[in-house]
Amino acid sequence: MARVEPAQRNSGTREVIFEAAERLFAERGFADTSVRDIVGEAETSAPSLYHFFGSKENLVVELIADRHEAYCEELEGELASAKTAFEVCQRFVKPRSFSPEESLASARASHLRPFQVGPAAVQT
Repeated sequence: MARVEPAQRNSGTREVIFEAAERLFAERGFADTSVRDIVGEAETSAPSLYHFFGSKENLVVELIADRHEAYCEELEGELASAKTAFEVCQRFVKPRSFSPEESLASARASHLRPFQVGPAAVQT
């Protein structure tokens, strides 16, 4: 059996907590998801969550920042590959069907929207 180095184990635990929290926040909402729920879903301990994130509130802030960064990277990639301004506009208004994964991601984003800070928080 291959030995797992502490850095790999820590990175894996952090990501498992992150993904479990994202699922639970999407399903139940932030207020109705406890630290106990998250660590139970992640099959880890509360001290692990506090070690990586400090609090449930910090966890949701990091989750939003991470997903926002991924969205911006994807958007920049699409914009970079557009050849004309018209093509850019088409990418923003073109209707498309969503895969189940994209639908879930959209639901998560909508569910986390109340936790945004700043001018974007007031937009509906």
